[in-house]
Amino acid sequence: MLNRAWWIIAMVCLSLTLACGQSAPASQEQSAPLAEGSPEQAREPSGQDMGTAPQPTPADMSAPTGPNQVPQNILSQESEAAEPTLARPSTAEVVPAATGQAAVTVEEPAPTGTQASASEIPAPTLTLGGQHACELDPSGRALCWGYNWHGQAAGPDELFVDISAGDRHTCGVTTDNRMFCWGFDEQGQASPPEGSFTSVSAGHSHTCAVSAEAKAVCWGNNEMGQAAPPDGDFTYVTAGEEHTCGLTTAGEAVCWGWDNFGAGTPPDARFMSISAGPEHTCGVTSDAEVLCWTWGENKHGEATPPEGSFLSVSTGWSTSCAVNSDGNAVCWGSGYTKKFDLSGNIITPPKAGSPWLAAGPLASLETTGASYCAVTAGGETLCWADTPSVQTLVPGAAFETVKIQRSDGCGLTESGKARCWGPSLQYGTAPPDDAVFASITFARRAMCGLTTQGQVLCWGSREDSERLTENTPRAVFTAVDGSSEDICGLTAGGQAICWGQRSKETIEADKGSFSALSVGHDHSCALDTEGRATCWGRAADYMEPPPDASFDAISAGLTRTCGIKAGGAALCWGAGGTGSPGAMDGPFAKAFPVGRGLCTLDTEGRFRCSPQEGPLNALEPPGDLRDAAFTDIHISGQNVCGIRAEGDLVCWSEQQNTIVVPAR
Repeated sequence: MLNRAWWIIAMVCLSLTLACGQSAPASQEQSAPLAEGSPEQAREPSGQDMGTAPQPTPADMSAPTGPNQVPQNILSQESEAAEPTLARPSTAEVVPAATGQAAVTVEEPAPTGTQASASEIPAPTLTLGGQHACELDPSGRALCWGYNWHGQAAGPDELFVDISAGDRHTCGVTTDNRMFCWGFDEQGQASPPEGSFTSVSAGHSHTCAVSAEAKAVCWGNNEMGQAAPPDGDFTYVTAGEEHTCGLTTAGEAVCWGWDNFGAGTPPDARFMSISAGPEHTCGVTSDAEVLCWTWGENKHGEATPPEGSFLSVSTGWSTSCAVNSDGNAVCWGSGYTKKFDLSGNIITPPKAGSPWLAAGPLASLETTGASYCAVTAGGETLCWADTPSVQTLVPGAAFETVKIQRSDGCGLTESGKARCWGPSLQYGTAPPDDAVFASITFARRAMCGLTTQGQVLCWGSREDSERLTENTPRAVFTAVDGSSEDICGLTAGGQAICWGQRSKETIEADKGSFSALSVGHDHSCALDTEGRATCWGRAADYMEPPPDASFDAISAGLTRTCGIKAGGAALCWGAGGTGSPGAMDGPFAKAFPVGRGLCTLDTEGRFRCSPQEGPLNALEPPGDLRDAAFTDIHISGQNVCGIRAEGDLVCWSEQQNTIVVPAR
């Protein structure tokens, strides 16, 4: 967090067309850090930016041991406190944190006549948008994940020094001071003007930046004047939903845009960082105090900060979070029906409006009001939420397989960890952290995994996962698969056992034992050790029987089943008769019956559907994934998710990108 303060000072030097001296006074390094601000959306909250990039450290300070290490003595060193100015405006509701905390000395940098460039100023590197997130890797490349309907999570191949995620768009400043934006651009929020820039903040439907001349420049939606900045020199800007705020070279907060009930009138104080949310704004003053002001009713307590000394602050919908001087996260406001600690475990919520504490130490923290992301002092990125979504799936180990059902999904990493998202987790349970899975599947609103020890564990909806767990046979399984109601498994002895909502039965192979299994909507099929198919269930009673053939793989759908024969040919049976799919060349590795059509994954990893009309046309991969190589595919309704050869998780619907979670 100390590093963020140095970034602010460097920006001050830039805006004054000056540079700091060869050695900065220790008192400058004791300034509270900058917390980059960005967007909040009207119905789907978006977030603010935060930084973790390494910064220069004066030799006379206790330097961090890593790029994100929080110095524990930042507020304990003896120095003369800067005199704060805390006059309250008469038109805005201002709720200060407790006074009397250890003050932080802030001094103006001495001019030297040298101007710094954006490439010399480390900037915030992690940012939360509406339903996506981005960060900069150590080389400056943008790594984005989450929902990608408008391309907001697909950045250009450039090197950046600053990045900011808006509601459905993203902008970044390159090492040579150019501005790039991508994603939704209906109101011009992703169409930056020409110029040279040092930092950027993407709001809900507008964007603002600081130019190389230290001027605030905005573009996009200006319905409330949020994209019409005043004259003056700025070191930093934060774009909210319908208003924007900036810090002048003197550390004063200036806001423009919607000024209902004095929302755009900040207190008369000197700020080191500021964050504009949708209906309230908070800032960290020069004496490490948090001040908030709001045009709303503050009915959730989001503008009532707790006592303490703080390094940065972030605002979201009806929620605020800050990192205190100990490097811990403190949050206040609404959303206390359920909260998670940094490991994703539910913690006992305090009374609404009172702060809750998440253990650190942290280098930075950001919230949208629905999601939270933090960077630890050791440089690890952590995200959590009341309802885990793909926005909280921080890129990490490569994925090997994926399963989806309705709005829920789970990806299995190469290390055997299940990473899941969707509404079934909101009031349910998360996958066990200590389990290593060999495969995963779905059964109604529950997600189940087969551990490497052959044990079946379920999570998700409490009702469904508890029912499945209670009914799970005591056996060692070698494979499991599920459907909308039931789950089936193959025992070590080759028996197929099914349990769940509809039935609990054991199926014996006609010849030997079973070696492969697939569960469809109303029927299930298995292959014996000779590759012969056996099917059972309600749909199997009126479907055509399996053909007299030997298969290497099998896939049961709604009313049809398909198998892959030796050599890679696909053969399907059920509704519509028995036959091989046309208009597609094999050999195939997997086949997926969809209605009376078929989708396949060939041995080179290409995914195709036939016939390419009607509902099947919507399952075709979008243009940028048309020639991609996949190692796994799963289909649910009109949604498709796949694992690329690089280990990235990607999803699409109606030939549009919807989700992307890249592997590191």
